[in-house]
Amino acid sequence: MAAVTGLGYGSVYAFEDRRPRVFRGITRTGTMTISESDRRDLFNNLEVTLGGSAADTLMQLLPYQPADQLVTRVDMHAQTALLHGEMAELRADLTSEMAELRSEVRGDMAQLRTDLTGDMAQLRSDVVGEVADLKVWVQRWVSGAAAVNLVALITALAT
Repeated sequence: MAAVTGLGYGSVYAFEDRRPRVFRGITRTGTMTISESDRRDLFNNLEVTLGGSAADTLMQLLPYQPADQLVTRVDMHAQTALLHGEMAELRADLTSEMAELRSEVRGDMAQLRTDLTGDMAQLRSDVVGEVADLKVWVQRWVSGAAAVNLVALITALAT
């Protein structure tokens, strides 16, 4: 073993052999099996390497979790697949609801257009009728005024 220094924690020992190693406590499926004795061994090694206070601090930052509560990559992939499925379902629901809403709006717009066209035709008919009535009234009024003027003119000439 060779000593590596300059890391700020005193001397840290590393292996000169660079071959990949299978670490104790990690199974081939990728799940970690760490027992209380493994944690104690880690603490003892840290205490020798870093000192008691630093080892305590580091162990507090690495709380013990039972293996069945740890999340694995398989768990994360399964959860991700589940979320993708739920998102696809929500997307399909939203697309369906938007298509339904679009259809309802188109139907409402067509009905509104029909109603508005009918109302405009009725209004046009009412205005044409009122204008015709107004013409008749104006013609009667002009005729009456002309008759009164004629009577006044005849009376004025007769006297």
